[in-house]
Amino acid sequence: MKSKTKILVPLFLVVASFIFSQDNKEKRRTANSVEKVEQTVEEANTEIDSTVASIDSTIEGAKETAKKVGDIFFPKKNKKKASSNIVIITITSISYDNPSVNQLYNEISKSKVAKELIKTYSNGQIMIKIQSKATADAIWQKVHQGTRKNFNIEQISEKSITLDFKK
Repeated sequence: MKSKTKILVPLFLVVASFIFSQDNKEKRRTANSVEKVEQTVEEANTEIDSTVASIDSTIEGAKETAKKVGDIFFPKKNKKKASSNIVIITITSISYDNPSVNQLYNEISKSKVAKELIKTYSNGQIMIKIQSKATADAIWQKVHQGTRKNFNIEQISEKSITLDFKK
């Protein structure tokens, strides 16, 4: 029995080491497979990040292109008023509801040189503010002679006219 034990113990050790060796090889293969999967996942994530950045860039480029095309087909009106002047016509010694003033106001508002008119009245004086690219004299020249004859020009400059109503 001792001889059987002497043979069985080494045999058992050889078989056990073989089994452990197979188990370790399986563990190494599994570990290698896990490492390969992790590496593939990292590469996929890097590729996804790169693709997302590329898509974002493409979207931004498309937005800029759409804005430029929109600006070409639908240009925004320049809202700067620097290119137009404010011309002021002041009429002294007159009542607010004077028909000659109303006629003057209507003629200027219908002319192509006036963009916007604002009429104010204070203490017997009417002030008409006109937004226009034209000078005060050019605006005055657009008024019909029949309307102009009702007023005397007291003063005229590039941006203002002072009129006196002929009574």
